[in-house]
Amino acid sequence: MEVTDQLNNGLFDFGVLVEPVDLQKYDYLRLPVKDIFGVVMRKDSPLAELNFISPDDIKNQPVLVSQQQLDGNVLSGWLGDDIKNLNIVFTINLITTPAMMVEAGLGYAFTFDVNITGDSNLCFRPFEPKVETGLYHVWKKYQAGPKRGIICPVQS
Repeated sequence: MEVTDQLNNGLFDFGVLVEPVDLQKYDYLRLPVKDIFGVVMRKDSPLAELNFISPDDIKNQPVLVSQQQLDGNVLSGWLGDDIKNLNIVFTINLITTPAMMVEAGLGYAFTFDVNITGDSNLCFRPFEPKVETGLYHVWKKYQAGPKRGIICPVQS
């Protein structure tokens, strides 16, 4: 909700929103990509040995979820239950802070597919069955935008 709050208060000119999203206040473009949900975990976690994470794999584990996942109940269909019934130890907004928490052994983070490279102690495993979500580039309706087609005269 932070992005929409910032847009509505005129602090952001545009943003990227993840489904489900209420688009009534915004002009938007649906982006031609989908994000895939999964879990970020330590490489030494028993779940890291799996290629995919099923609802049964994660139900009794400590998890970090975003407030949007809770508010929109985004993953309830995949889970077969209300996401609030999981062992939620933290709610998150950005992946950087929860990545540090996961690295410290505090739980598993539900997030989008992230490219973990280098010497990281973390890895990503997608959900099975696959959970995808759409993305929208949005801006406030009736907002004055940049001027287009401005021609600068060239002196000869």
